[in-house]
Amino acid sequence: MERIHAERIARVRTALESCGLTQMIVCDPKSVWYLTGVAVEPYERLLALYLPVAGEPTLF
Repeated sequence: MERIHAERIARVRTALESCGLTQMIVCDPKSVWYLTGVAVEPYERLLALYLPVAGEPTLF
């Protein structure tokens, strides 16, 4: 599964670069799960994935 998530993140990074962007914040729990495999129901709290084009993603 890790390979699948790494491929998904790589595709997002490629799309970001093609749009001239350097980073992205993903805050939909289902999108965070799709990209990372981490399933969390944050309810009223913030769940965010910081995804830079270069470097490690950070989950908040």
